[in-house]
Formats: sequence, structure tokens, C-alpha cells
Amino acid sequence: MNKTEYYKLTIKDEEYLWDNAVIVFDTSTLGNLYCLAEEPKKTLLEIFEIVKKRIWLPGHVVYEYRKNREALVENSFEAYNLPKNGVFVNRYETEMKEFLSENRSDNYHPYLEPQALKKIEEADKIIRDNLKVIKDEIRNQYKKRHDSLRQEIANDSIQKFVDSIAAGEPFNYKSQLAILQEGEMRYRNLVPPGYKDAPPFDNKKVGLQRYGDLFIWKEILRYAKEKQVPVLFVCNDLKNDWYQFDGNKPTDIPRHELIKEFQDETGQLFWMYSLKDFIGKLEDKYKDTEILPLFPKLEVVKRVLINNENKQRGRLYKNPSDVLVVKCNECDDLIVVRKDEIDWDWEAVSSDEREMGEEVEYEHVEYLECDKGHEVIVSFRIWEYPVGMFNDKDTDCEGGEIEHEFDFEDTLPLGDIADEECVRCGQRGPTDDMDLCPNCRREFEESLRED
Repeated sequence: MNKTEYYKLTIKDEEYLWDNAVIVFDTSTLGNLYCLAEEPKKTLLEIFEIVKKRIWLPGHVVYEYRKNREALVENSFEAYNLPKNGVFVNRYETEMKEFLSENRSDNYHPYLEPQALKKIEEADKIIRDNLKVIKDEIRNQYKKRHDSLRQEIANDSIQKFVDSIAAGEPFNYKSQLAILQEGEMRYRNLVPPGYKDAPPFDNKKVGLQRYGDLFIWKEILRYAKEKQVPVLFVCNDLKNDWYQFDGNKPTDIPRHELIKEFQDETGQLFWMYSLKDFIGKLEDKYKDTEILPLFPKLEVVKRVLINNENKQRGRLYKNPSDVLVVKCNECDDLIVVRKDEIDWDWEAVSSDEREMGEEVEYEHVEYLECDKGHEVIVSFRIWEYPVGMFNDKDTDCEGGEIEHEFDFEDTLPLGDIADEECVRCGQRGPTDDMDLCPNCRREFEESLRED
């Protein structure tokens, strides 16, 4: 058995874990429940009741949850804060007012004829009245959701669920200091978990806060060793001090060091799931006729969690400006792609003669796929004018909407392209895979059609 096979979860081991393992929730998993609206949240908690007797929470998870609960609640309110831009910015009113003011005088250009000006002012009034209706309605709805959220929080179903779950005892202060000493050695050598919560990766957490993940991990080890039980750990902290990464992209495989440490310490099996993957497995394992009516409602839950997980994956990258986020039109799932994960293959697709020489349009087409298998096509375009100089860029998306875009100007080396030579006419500039310039390529294709 090679190293890779050793750390793969076999079908047999997975079945054993789902039949016998204790299910442990991380603080990040409990926090993600607050991103759900009340009905999806209720559905998920009802499904968790199915395996409630098998769930166990480390004492430090309960401590972190209670300490951060108010912040989690506030985060759910933030979604209903009035946006700082969009329909609440008086951009239309301001720009239209300036436009009309500039065009009311016939003493200088531009100006509008009185009859045309009157029509525009009448239409402008209708638009302003409708904008006011839109703003007032959105404000009223947001206020209503704020009020209902306050009522929901007063009767917090997640808090009641956490309070009803069996939990461990957190380590006392002396034990925490001993773990801290071990943690310093582990973090220096990037041994998981938890080192991403300490410098140089995170300078915000101080003191024992930096070792929260390690306290949780040590509690899990202690519990599994004492009870001699395997563990399924549901962890939505998608950093590479918990999950194995493929280059810069997180996978669904736990860090190999964690699997080995758990097996060496306890003699038991261990595996991890994100909350989204855990729910998918629950659906597979427990969908029977008795509880079947609950699971159709899970689609909304999974969609929210997938989007939250993808957003978190996007935030993991060192430079978020290098991340493209696309929403699928078919299912609203988010697709996250790093700029350096794209194999940029620019092609000159058109050219026009202008005053300072030729303007060339380049295009790269990227085919993406969401988790549900729907195809989304993103087309990147750059215009070169004059030769060797960047002029403009544009992006189109078919089958989706771009939520966040990176700057791709640096992916096309215009200076190098300017030194290429067309094998047919000898002109220097951009060439394709046949070493033809755009004009020669166009003539070549036309000759093929004529033949």
C-alpha cells in the first residue's frame, strides 16, 4: 500500500464510520447554521435529531460557540443592512439633475429643445416617484426582517440544539499551558491543526486564542482514546491546517498528519467532512420512508452551504483579487477559480487599422462546471492598440453571472506578441497557432470556404 492509498477513505471504512463513529461538530460548523433562514435551519436541525445521540461536542467548541454567539447573530443581521450603493445611492437623481441643468440653456452646447426637455422632465418625475416606492418598500422589508430575526434569536433554536448535545470538559488552565508548549513546536514546523491561527498567517489572535484548534483536536483525541470510538469530524474551517490542499485549492481530504496521529493515539478510524458534504452523506445514509419528507427541503440548505463554502474558499487565497467567482444561472451555485489555475491560451480573433497602427482583439475562452454539472462559459477579451500596448478589456459569461472578477491584463504578454512574425506576409505582431496574423488567417479561412 502506497502513501496515497493509505490516506484514502475506502468504501468499507466509510460504511464502518457511519455505522459506529461518534460525530463531532467544530465551532465553524455551528456558526454556519446561522447563515440559514428559519425554515431551512429548522429542516436541518430536525435532520440532525436523527443522529443526535451520536453527536458529541468538545468542551472548547461549546466555549467558543457561547463566546462568539452574539457575533454570529450580528452577522445574520448584516445581510439586512441597507446597501451603501445600488438603489440607495441617488446616482440617477444626481446625474439627471446635472444633465437637465446643462441642457436647459440654449446659449451653449449641449442644449435640448423646450418640447423635448419637457418630455424628459415628465418622464424623470415618473422615474423618481417609482424609485421612491422601491426604496421605501425595501426599507420596510429589511426592517421587518430585522424585527423577525430579533424574535428568532430570542428563541434561538441553534442554541437549544447545542445545549441538548453531549459535551466534553475543556482542559484546565494548567493542561492548556502544556498543550501551548507542544503547540509552539508544532506551529514552528507547520504541524496541523491550528498553525494558520498564529503568525505569520494570523496576527490578530493572541495568547491562548491561537491554540483553540489544537485544544479541540486534543479533546477529540482524549475522548476517542477513552471511549475507544472512531470519529467523524464535521469541520467547516477550510484552511490547509485541517484539510489537504491540491496546490492552492482545498480538497475534501483531512491532513495526513491528523489521520496518522489519530490512529496512533487511539487505534481508531478518523475522517472529516465539511458541513455541506456531511449533509450530502446524511441524505444518502438515512433517506428512508419514515423520514423521506424532510429531505426534499435540503436542496435549499445545501445550496446556501455550497455558496458559503465557495466564498470561504475564495477568501483563503492570499490575494482575493486573483479569484474569479461565477454564479451558475441553472442552480445559483458559485464557482470559484484562481487566476493561476487557468491555462491562458490567448488567440487573436480580429484586427482593424487605425490612426496609430493596428488594433488587435485577443480572446481566451474558459469552460467551467458547477458542482451540479452545469456548464458555464467565460470569455475574456483584451484589445491591443497601438502595437505592444494594452488598450481595453472585457468579460462575457454564458450560463452564469460574474460575482467577482480578477484583473487578467497581465496574462497576455503584449510585448512578446509584438515580436512574433507572420509566416505568410512577414508582418510583425500577434500570430495564431499556425503562425498567421489575423488578416492572413482570415484570408486562409475564406479560401477554404471557397474551395
